[in-house]
Amino acid sequence: MFERALRFVANHIGLTDYIRSVVEAEVSTLKGELGALQERVEPFGPEDDVHVREVRAQFIRSIAYVIGSAVEGSVAEFGTGTGRSSTLLAYAMALFQRRYGYSDPAHGIGERKLLLFDSFEGLPAASSEIDASSPHVAKGIWGTGGCKGGITPEQLRTMCAQYLDKDRIQVFPGWFKDTLAEIPEDITKFALVHIDCDLYESAAEVLNHLFNNNLLADGAVLMFDDWNCNRASPRFGERRAWGEAVQQFTPQYSDCGDYGIAGHKFIIHDSATQ
Repeated sequence: MFERALRFVANHIGLTDYIRSVVEAEVSTLKGELGALQERVEPFGPEDDVHVREVRAQFIRSIAYVIGSAVEGSVAEFGTGTGRSSTLLAYAMALFQRRYGYSDPAHGIGERKLLLFDSFEGLPAASSEIDASSPHVAKGIWGTGGCKGGITPEQLRTMCAQYLDKDRIQVFPGWFKDTLAEIPEDITKFALVHIDCDLYESAAEVLNHLFNNNLLADGAVLMFDDWNCNRASPRFGERRAWGEAVQQFTPQYSDCGDYGIAGHKFIIHDSATQ
């Protein structure tokens, strides 16, 4: 709009060629500055994408909750893709630990870390019949090697280190069945876990490990990125993995509902506090 106004002035009130060239140069400079500003304030997705706005808001709100409400533990993401959501988690962690800096020390909560898990090779082959028969896999949308983020582990760590100290960021390249066992012993609880691994088998591996090792803190946020994929059928994907985990481990939880196009969020409660 500002650009159109300047061009109108230049073309309709008889400015000299020299003045017109100055106006054109100013327009070019302003457009460059606007582009740079856009990159700084929107590093996590386009502002005009309603889905991205909802997901971004849910991530920020969830991190604000776990820090402001003193939910014990670190943050983990399973399936990092392009690194956009990982970077958003790092940004939100840094932001709210500054804003609520009194909270963690008052509750005896130590330094929170960001643990990031991804194969960096795309999706694994769908070895489970449940996955093989799911609509997204059967139609080739989630094929072997698909959803590859195109970045390296070090690039992912560097992206997140724009906001969070690098020594607080741990990246675990490889398949979940191998890297889950690499979670350090000093990580005893997670305050927030984001599961973005698409396939049933991968999600089940993560959930089984979390519940078997009692890694979800009281009040922990559990987020699923692909909850409503495969036509939101409970027979496939993350929905099925969660349903089986509930039957097996009987966790106490609050269902916080959908966000974005396909996401869903729960808060896990310690049964001893019920």
